[in-house]
Amino acid sequence: MFYHNQSGLATTNRVPGRRGISLFRYFRIGITHDERLAPDKKRLDKLLHENGHIERDDMILKMDIEADEWDCLDQLNEWYFTRFQQMIIEFHGVRLLDDRGFRERAHRIFRKINHTHCVIHVHANNFSDMFIVKGIPIADVIELTFLKRDGYSFVPCYQQFPGHLDAPNDRNRVDLILGSFSF
Repeated sequence: MFYHNQSGLATTNRVPGRRGISLFRYFRIGITHDERLAPDKKRLDKLLHENGHIERDDMILKMDIEADEWDCLDQLNEWYFTRFQQMIIEFHGVRLLDDRGFRERAHRIFRKINHTHCVIHVHANNFSDMFIVKGIPIADVIELTFLKRDGYSFVPCYQQFPGHLDAPNDRNRVDLILGSFSF
């Protein structure tokens, strides 16, 4: 398990809290797409191999690495997504979907993830703002929860987001309304 701050590096030298501490192996390592550019960080696929988790397919990935997620997920072979039962990923810079190169990369990443996982929840991070992209209001930072397709059947969702279980990231600002988030 990895705990990261906004710089992508772990914020402490140990796992927070005492409960279940023996279940954790803690490493102060950030995630990157290219270790040559960041020697204090490693690629996600390399971490899975090094930690002996490559055969597991029941893990949870929680990723919030301040816009580096695009490069990290783009270089990752889609097979590695199958190692995770659930993935909760915060995507930054969504306002850039108006840029063709960014949009093509985002499409490539979401297509890979969609082969193995389905979006089951969306939440806008209200520390950022809403932007109009091609006439559609969209949050600049969105948190997506994916569930692995194996073993589940999915039906269209018409729920309004945020839902009753959601809370604003910044409690001093109103939560961003996404509506049904269906296109």
